[in-house]
Amino acid sequence: MGIVEIVVFVNILIYYVAPCIFFTFTIIFVIIPLFFSTGKAKKYLQEALACERVGNYNKAIELYTKGLSINSSRVITFNLYFYRGTCYRKIGDSNNELKDLSTAISREEREFRPQYISYYERGNTYMSLGRYNDAIEDYEMSYRLCSNASDLNEMYAVVNGKNGIAYKMLGDKKNAKSHLEQALKNPEVLALEERQLFQNTLNELSR
Repeated sequence: MGIVEIVVFVNILIYYVAPCIFFTFTIIFVIIPLFFSTGKAKKYLQEALACERVGNYNKAIELYTKGLSINSSRVITFNLYFYRGTCYRKIGDSNNELKDLSTAISREEREFRPQYISYYERGNTYMSLGRYNDAIEDYEMSYRLCSNASDLNEMYAVVNGKNGIAYKMLGDKKNAKSHLEQALKNPEVLALEERQLFQNTLNELSR
């Protein structure tokens, strides 16, 4: 075999054979295992949600954690962190709740879910931890990310109400009253419990 033939042969290997080998390797050792592991992680997610619905929160957290121990798709991993975070809230573990929701936000992509929900939930976590400035920041981010017209009015009212309470806790009565008044401009979009909370807080500030 002459020099020319060797060069041609090497080029064929580089440009045709090597990519095929790499593609086959990727399919066998990356994509297929990820497909099966994602299915297993999704099963843990579904089982955890079922446990959470019946109030078995510790078991749900155990299942979310098992799901996170498996290499799976980005969307499943995001949901495992998000729902484990909100489940920690139900057992009063605010620190782990904050860690998981922050991790979920860092992994979130636009197509996963309406993005404002994650920031809103973390805002609630910050409120429970007494980190009111951080809560205000997340609530406002949730409103900015809320692009669904049917949700927009509700989020505007809820975010203003929650921020009003946060400002009250910070001792800023002026901003607290202003935000609560904005929240109560459309009381029909609020849940009864929220409407009563915001109104009672505003009445307290107005005394």
